[in-house]
Amino acid sequence: MGRFARFRYIFLIACLWLGWLPVPSQAITIDHTCTDLKKIPDYWIDQAKRLLTVHYAHTSHGEQITVGLERISNSDSTQDFYFDTCRVPETPTGLSLMDGQYDDGHCETYVTPDLYWEGTSAMNITRTVLAGFDINISLWAWCSQLDYYSQSQVHTYLTNMTQLESEFPDVTFVYMTGNAQSEAERNRYERNQQIRAYCRENNKALFDFADLDCWYGNEQHAVNGIPSEHPKYQGDEAGHTTYESCENKAKAFWWLMARIAGWDGGIALTPDIKTNHSDSNVTVSSGSPVFITVALEPGARAGDIADWWIAVNTPFAPPEDWYSYVYPTGWMPGVHRCVQGGLFGLTSFEVLNTVLPVGNYTFYFALNDPDGKATGPWWAIDAVEVIVK
Repeated sequence: MGRFARFRYIFLIACLWLGWLPVPSQAITIDHTCTDLKKIPDYWIDQAKRLLTVHYAHTSHGEQITVGLERISNSDSTQDFYFDTCRVPETPTGLSLMDGQYDDGHCETYVTPDLYWEGTSAMNITRTVLAGFDINISLWAWCSQLDYYSQSQVHTYLTNMTQLESEFPDVTFVYMTGNAQSEAERNRYERNQQIRAYCRENNKALFDFADLDCWYGNEQHAVNGIPSEHPKYQGDEAGHTTYESCENKAKAFWWLMARIAGWDGGIALTPDIKTNHSDSNVTVSSGSPVFITVALEPGARAGDIADWWIAVNTPFAPPEDWYSYVYPTGWMPGVHRCVQGGLFGLTSFEVLNTVLPVGNYTFYFALNDPDGKATGPWWAIDAVEVIVK
């Protein structure tokens, strides 16, 4: 059975979403539109807690997120959160977060750029942490450096973060904008725009701290036409702001975790495979025709290049236990890619119309990375069973 049996096993495992951490193939932006916890399915909160271990480095402004996470966790056990300084806390029920940088026997919780990304020494400290701890998410929060940092300095931040990504492919690095509290509106805004553009154009995960500062409900505050911290958040209850602002950012942080864990943000990539116009398993009599159609709703991934797979596990003995639909050739024995191409809205497309021998058949429609390999991580899968009696 070999390759074909392995293909079926991987499909079943992927359907249960076991153990893999997707790297975004398109930009993930977390901003003021991402603060309603009720919209995140409980399943993806649980997946985030089970799959993710976070390394978070920051100065005082960055405390807004951890303070907010603690407050939410204390009021709702669904969002359990545990953190420790320079150590990965072990928790069977909550999100685990290591706070700070640990280097050469010293724990630093006030992490400036020169302790995470700015300069060779900083990069080496971060490399030591990532190599020495079981971590798969890492992010660093700005203080007020973007009030005065130049375009070149921010470019260094972006390229050094990308360098760390290349060295640690199993870690998802989250980029961040700076806070929107300062009076140096123009430079701060332009540098935040620089970060946003880079993340959008290079498919990065971005936590838009500045945008979250500026919006209160459906109202954005601006000074001289430039988005700035909303007056409702002007206080010093924690991290130079109000508890409400901290909790708002923590809600957005849970969105970030759920998205990285695999949630589509509510805009679903949805493959659909039907037999005899039904999504349910179907039993037909011998001699009755079987129709198989596929359809696709690309959701937020429209245009992304993917491998498309349409396959059936049959009751036949190997090597005919697997057949694949290859466009435009038709059905072939074995496991073969249907086509490689951009995702688009596909209405009902017939791939089979025939009489099948007696037995059980499971048809699959799946999408994954454009590498020609019938292995996960799978972007999305649908399946339907046909029983011929």
